[in-house]
Amino acid sequence: FISNREVIPQVMGLGASHTEPAAFQRLAVAAASARARWIAEALRLTEQGHQVAPHDAERLGTLRHVYEELSEAYEGLRRMVERGYLPYRPSEK
Repeated sequence: FISNREVIPQVMGLGASHTEPAAFQRLAVAAASARARWIAEALRLTEQGHQVAPHDAERLGTLRHVYEELSEAYEGLRRMVERGYLPYRPSEK
């Protein structure tokens, strides 16, 4: 626990500062956009009802991979805050 509290903020360049809600929002928007690009491409590829070519399936897989990685990064950030590895400052309204 102590090692994580010391190392993670340092590696992330936060030092003594706090994780802000805006960081979560940016990551969430990036993941949502990646998901939308992946699904939009799948719809486009299947629009004509033809079989999907291997190179198109590869591109689709790449888009899915980007979405999955961003989604996992969001979950990783959330877990770091929940476990107390990163200090979090909610927005003041």
